[in-house]
Amino acid sequence: MGYDIASEPERRLAAERARDTGEFAITGRIRLVQDEKAESAALFLLPVYRAGMPVTTVAARRAALVGWVDQAFRIADIMADVRSARAGDVDFEIYDEETLTPAALLYDADQTQSALTEGGRNSLRQEARVQIGGRNWR
Repeated sequence: MGYDIASEPERRLAAERARDTGEFAITGRIRLVQDEKAESAALFLLPVYRAGMPVTTVAARRAALVGWVDQAFRIADIMADVRSARAGDVDFEIYDEETLTPAALLYDADQTQSALTEGGRNSLRQEARVQIGGRNWR
């Protein structure tokens, strides 16, 4: 039952990162299998280890791994809760990793003027870099 996360490279890499670090990991941009709209999504993965086994080294964590707890989410759903009542005044864009390319775009609030276009570059622009679950978002 369920989806084999090892069958797709982006999901497998995040699962391996979670397993080896013992911390939650997040995938890069993925398409959810059940999502007909093909919206940008990501998957949180948290490793679960066998109780009572030491997990102080990578080898020990690999040996003790039982599975993962995972949670899929659509970026637009998360951002709907983040955006304020004055959302029309601010255009949020989220890019996976450090590149500002269409392929790395996870979310664009207004979907009209992107930071990638000349119109999207103005004096009121603010950029931030955030590391979450082993990914760098910009």
